[in-house]
Amino acid sequence: MEFAPAHSPFDDCGPDFADVAAAAGKAAAGERLERRDAEALYFRASLHTLARLAHAMRLRLHPEPVVTYVGDRNINYSNVCVCGCRFCAFFRPPESPEGYVISREGLAQKIGETLRLGGTQILLQGGHHPDLPLEWYEDLLRWIRTTWPKLHIHAFSPPEIWYWSEKFGLPVPEILRRLRAAGLDSLPGGGAEVLQNDVRRQVSPNKCSADAW
Repeated sequence: MEFAPAHSPFDDCGPDFADVAAAAGKAAAGERLERRDAEALYFRASLHTLARLAHAMRLRLHPEPVVTYVGDRNINYSNVCVCGCRFCAFFRPPESPEGYVISREGLAQKIGETLRLGGTQILLQGGHHPDLPLEWYEDLLRWIRTTWPKLHIHAFSPPEIWYWSEKFGLPVPEILRRLRAAGLDSLPGGGAEVLQNDVRRQVSPNKCSADAW
């Protein structure tokens, strides 16, 4: 579906928004944006302008009138976590009797349900478990990849990767290499929440910094 504005292709008009209109014009023409252009759009452009620009970019990259989506399921492999985030009602500390690590039988049931409903991807996330070795995660990925070869495995998060790097004394690229070799397809952007370190330290005291994320 094409946008068909009555007058200007952008809602942000007039002398007070000349920088927004100029940046939007460059973006609409497919030109590379300078930092000042990006900041003008980020801080001052209306939602409608951003939507039109995004739609135009999508049509340049994919002119066919087709929009797709991924059917997936979020599976929490464990609720045991040492982060202590103040906003999280899901986690349990390591000593809690309510803590769990999912069994392969339980995971297989959830994956099977997802596939029967037409899903093609699972998102695996859990807490920062202090007792699971890196090999546990690698074995889990290999088992999933072997059992369901076509399933897209979208798993873990930047804070988990950083936690394992520090816990196991391995560089982040090595952690990612090993997980990829075991079957990981992609990494979600979870664990961001607040990317401002002063606030982050208050709400997520044991999670990696915004810079590390």
